[in-house]
Amino acid sequence: MIYNTIQYVVDNGIGTLTFNRPTVANGFNIEMCKEILEVLDKAHNDESVRALLINAEGKVFSAGGDLTEMERAVNDGDTESLFEIVELVAQISMAMKRLPKPVIMSLQGAAAGAAFNMALAADFVVAANNVRFRERRSCSRCRWFVLVDSLHWYEPCYAYRYDWRSCFC
Repeated sequence: MIYNTIQYVVDNGIGTLTFNRPTVANGFNIEMCKEILEVLDKAHNDESVRALLINAEGKVFSAGGDLTEMERAVNDGDTESLFEIVELVAQISMAMKRLPKPVIMSLQGAAAGAAFNMALAADFVVAANNVRFRERRSCSRCRWFVLVDSLHWYEPCYAYRYDWRSCFC
């Protein structure tokens, strides 16, 4: 199958999923999340795939969410697409954890947001010397930053549907 935001090939028992949006720092959008989930499902069901390698084109593994798309959603009041991408990212981490094959990530540049959480869900991470990991959320009222750990991806309704919009302030 031809994908718009990623590439996927299987060679010698290794499935290789490559993020292919280097012009936007491999930022996650809804289409990319759905394509990643489809590949994770393919890798799960393909007996010829013995391991999955996840890497990215460009200098940056992923800056996290596609900021242009997020800004559009915020400006348009499109909260549904914001909730959808959060749910899709949670599904990606869960699908990675459920994959009965090793998931190896090869990182360079930044691994932020959704990419950081994928790294937490991977079995092995090979990181270049220049990798910077970043994940944080902030309250829109007090700008208090909260570091997010992998628990939040496994409990998306708790972490995002409620807490992220209602800080402790």
